[in-house]
Amino acid sequence: MRYFEYTKGNSNKFWEINDYWNEDRMNVQVRYGKIGTEGRTIRHYYTKLSDGSKLVNKLVTQKLQKGYIERKFKVKKVFSNKKKKQPKKKSKKR
Repeated sequence: MRYFEYTKGNSNKFWEINDYWNEDRMNVQVRYGKIGTEGRTIRHYYTKLSDGSKLVNKLVTQKLQKGYIERKFKVKKVFSNKKKKQPKKKSKKR
């Protein structure tokens, strides 16, 4: 997966591309939108294995020409800091 951002002026957008060549229907998935949102997703289907990488290279070149910058990001593991609930102590009634 390759991830790009465009942040100039009032623009604050992302663009992401991934080649799913090992699925039943080979496709290139593009996800784009404002940073901080889920964005929209488009799939481009193809039949020959070499067509996928050609399409990815073509689309990436277009985005770089428009001024998008590729960002490298790492997936971080998120650990929950929730405390375990302790059972309530029963009060003695007299």
